[in-house]
Amino acid sequence: MTFTKEQLSELMCKHAERENGLHDLMEIMLESLMLAERSTYLSEKQDGNKGNGYRLGHTYGHGL
Repeated sequence: MTFTKEQLSELMCKHAERENGLHDLMEIMLESLMLAERSTYLSEKQDGNKGNGYRLGHTYGHGL
């Protein structure tokens, strides 16, 4: 679903008038920005997934 800027503005104004509405809007916007930034960061890495310290490891011990 695609909204115009005017529609988004109206929805945000209505939501901001609620109790804790502004807090909710700020939370949604910050989470969206962080998700977009993380997606961009991981897509620019050519050597695979490096999110949250993920990497191939080598262990020594008993077993196969």
